[in-house]
Amino acid sequence: ASSQRPQIAWDVRRDSAAGHGKAPERHWHDLPISAALLALAVCDNSLSFAVFIAANGASDRLYNIVDVQLSLVPWLTPALLIFACIGSLTFVALVVLVECQKLPWFHRIMSIRIYVSALPCSFLCGGVLYYSEQTKIVPLASVAVSMLFVFLWCLHTRLRWSSGMSTCSRTLLDASGALALSGGLVLSALFWADRLDVITRSSNLACPFADNVGMPIQVLALGQWYCARWGERVRVARPPVNAGSPSFLTCSTSFVSAFGASIKPHAFVCPAGCIMQYSGSGLTGCGTYSLDTPLCVAAIHAGALTDAG
Repeated sequence: ASSQRPQIAWDVRRDSAAGHGKAPERHWHDLPISAALLALAVCDNSLSFAVFIAANGASDRLYNIVDVQLSLVPWLTPALLIFACIGSLTFVALVVLVECQKLPWFHRIMSIRIYVSALPCSFLCGGVLYYSEQTKIVPLASVAVSMLFVFLWCLHTRLRWSSGMSTCSRTLLDASGALALSGGLVLSALFWADRLDVITRSSNLACPFADNVGMPIQVLALGQWYCARWGERVRVARPPVNAGSPSFLTCSTSFVSAFGASIKPHAFVCPAGCIMQYSGSGLTGCGTYSLDTPLCVAAIHAGALTDAG
């Protein structure tokens, strides 16, 4: 075996560990292939973090059926983060052991990463895809890239190192590659055909998947829908029914005396000097006022008008 040591982490030309102690024959195309596989592995790992960011905190939103279903499996995103971090640690191990310590363990570490990070992350991202369907494309991208990496790695290992493998190892490698390729193709086809419900049975929920960014709220008295986020105040803006001809009120006119028992918005004009003219004690409320509170005084108190009218 050559005494030379690899110069970069993905240089497999002198990686004797991949050949079970036997140094393989050098090929000029080994370096770009290994570099491409390493880049694909980094992309796969990055997408796992992206899925975690997209799916995390669903229980704090609950804006749609996707958030509700993800909140019912609270362990899914923490487990994804753990396995994604393990994948990042394998890249650190490549730098420390292969690049710095010059150990011929590139293939060994990359093969271990498949079982301790790539496949677990792929299954967990598949779970997020199962619950989110077409509303999020990041889980599909993560699963597709992960399956592609597993397939290409198995194919690369099968072609380059099959002579040093047992029949059982070769069979397992072929089965893993074929399963990854077929799974990725089936999921991608169902996603783009908008038929993931064949697997998820989401049509039985009678609740459409929608990537809402707020909580839909229906005000039955008004017959209208509005959208609001948790912890945020939303003002309902409606055009007044008498927009073209506003009512002229006095400083002591209340809502009931002017418009009766109405739940519709009305436009009105207040005179100037209501603070000095009104000396009663009927101002009840702050922001929201009782029906017998003088409208003009309430508007000044709320900051919607000044005493100039």
